[in-house]
Amino acid sequence: MENRVEDKSCVSSTVTLTPENKEENVYNPFKHRNVAHPTSTSGSFFHLLKSSLGSGLLAMPAAFKNTGIIPGCFGTVLVGIIATHCVHILVQTSRDICQECRVGSLSYTDTCSKVFERGPRRLRRYSVAVRNFADCSMAGVCLGGTSVYVIFIASSLKDVSTFNLLKAYGVLKNII
Repeated sequence: MENRVEDKSCVSSTVTLTPENKEENVYNPFKHRNVAHPTSTSGSFFHLLKSSLGSGLLAMPAAFKNTGIIPGCFGTVLVGIIATHCVHILVQTSRDICQECRVGSLSYTDTCSKVFERGPRRLRRYSVAVRNFADCSMAGVCLGGTSVYVIFIASSLKDVSTFNLLKAYGVLKNII
């Protein structure tokens, strides 16, 4: 019999299957973005704040009138938490899928499509439908937001013009 020394390091339960430094293989999408005018962190925060508050801020008095002060405050905080959580999930998912696809950035619809393309097999065929649904949903949100602004501005202009016309009529009536 031959005396052989076997290398038992490969059968150890502590064998590392991945490199020691995992950071070497991780793709960083932020380093591969080619943006002409990137925004700062504070600029991004204010863009997000502006888009979140938008027309909803103008509707707050009517919402509080219909719900009351206490339920309105709780509802506002609850909706704020839910919206913040959803945005966090969206940004995290977009960053993860950018790392997985090794691209610098993805749009909202690209993120939706890529998630379905790389998801469970039975859902992969819906990636194009999900992209179209996301595009239509975004168009609906833009149309709805614009409609709210148009109605708000028209209502405000009507109130201002009616007030000014009545005031002018009262002045003219006193002069005559």
